[in-house]
Amino acid sequence: MKFFLLILAFCISIVNAKGGIVLGAGLHTCGKYLDLLESDPNSKIVYNQYIEGVATGMSIQENKMIDKFKGSNTNDIQRWLKNYCEKNPLDLYIYGVMNIIRELDSN
Repeated sequence: MKFFLLILAFCISIVNAKGGIVLGAGLHTCGKYLDLLESDPNSKIVYNQYIEGVATGMSIQENKMIDKFKGSNTNDIQRWLKNYCEKNPLDLYIYGVMNIIRELDSN
């Protein structure tokens, strides 16, 4: 049942202020992300896939097939997002994902 609810939560979407559609895990608050990481270690897989999907979508949209993470490894990205979410538990997860992508993209 828990798995079904997790999948259902990922299917809900919202339109952001710039008119783009945010789907899935990006709609979770950072607090929910932290809770799920603690209660269900397998949720890390879903969140990692979400991050990769966002980065891929941004690369395609910008017509630049480049590594948005500049060779950073998954553990570094997860640690950065965990720190971001601990400081901003009410932010949507997508904000953390976009912030790390922008930060790495600017370097």
